[in-house]
Amino acid sequence: MHKVLREFVPKVTIPFLDDIPMKGCAEEEKDETIDELTGCRKFVADHIRDVERILERLEEVHLTLSGAKSRPPVCAAEERQKVCLGVRAS
Repeated sequence: MHKVLREFVPKVTIPFLDDIPMKGCAEEEKDETIDELTGCRKFVADHIRDVERILERLEEVHLTLSGAKSRPPVCAAEERQKVCLGVRAS
């Protein structure tokens, strides 16, 4: 997996066996907006682009992913539960 995704290491991901964790944004970049009209954050657009590029690369080399094993993004919970993108963290 590391060989297949070498162009994305270490900036976007550091694969471990068959896991492909995706890095988040830097704290100072989280509030940067790229479109004032829609309010789209730069880190969201960057993340979507990175996921698309990784999926395209996996498709090029005929690797598949398990939808059942994939986990949606979840915010870190501090002392109480938070909701992030409709997923409740525990």
